[in-house]
Amino acid sequence: MTPHRSANPGTSLIPLNQMPHQILTSNQREDWAGVVDQKQRKKLQNMLNQRAYRERRRNHQVNAAVLMPTESVLETSRQDADRKWDMLEAFSKQALESYNAGQPQADQLLGLLQLNFIRSLTSNSSLLGLRVDWLNCNSLSHIGLIGPASPYAGQFFHLPESLIPTSTQSRTPHHPWIDLFPFPRIRDNLLIATEGMSEEEEIRLWNDIVENNTAPSGDWTGLIVWGDPWNPWNWEVTEAFLLNWGWLLQGCPEIIHSSNHWRLYRGDVALTFNPTNPT
Repeated sequence: MTPHRSANPGTSLIPLNQMPHQILTSNQREDWAGVVDQKQRKKLQNMLNQRAYRERRRNHQVNAAVLMPTESVLETSRQDADRKWDMLEAFSKQALESYNAGQPQADQLLGLLQLNFIRSLTSNSSLLGLRVDWLNCNSLSHIGLIGPASPYAGQFFHLPESLIPTSTQSRTPHHPWIDLFPFPRIRDNLLIATEGMSEEEEIRLWNDIVENNTAPSGDWTGLIVWGDPWNPWNWEVTEAFLLNWGWLLQGCPEIIHSSNHWRLYRGDVALTFNPTNPT
């Protein structure tokens, strides 16, 4: 069989290679390439990122040979985080200009809550010395790789008690964002829950907490941080989060106590949620 030749001898065929993200798609509807709508494109990207992370977690074995991420993973993580930070910083500047002009907008408050929340988790990430970027959906935490011979096992003595990894964290491969909440019981609840969650549920949890989702009422759906993020007393859970994810707070009355502290401080009604029996 003779090789295919171009009809024009002065030109050559250009091979069309599959884009990296297309390896993860199961059908054409899941491909975000060419999708114009920003929200839909972001939704598809989050879904494929979550799929890639799940695949890594399934294939991952706890051994010292994989404790450190590759340079390519680190570079991808840095680029992804840089894009998100640029967007959030631009929003912060715009919100400040609106405030100084005497024209603050209600929807900008939600963006500022998101910016402050991401900064808070990033601060806890620095305290923990995470070697991967928690904003990258494909990252795996090195805390979940701790074994008897791990060089990381003794690095947590300097941490606030609220951030010291639990035994469940230390033996379970997981995404690094779980390490950043200053509530040990909630971290364990998240680890157990995400093992049984569907891909769509994990994406919705991430979106509700990190990606500035809003409830039908227009309220913030996630968590709010009012001070040093390592201090549990500076955290507040929203009513929308309790409605959707309250079962994740089982066994952690501390976050209800801290939430009511901030709610009463500004004159809101205290939450009556019972974290010992969230159903």
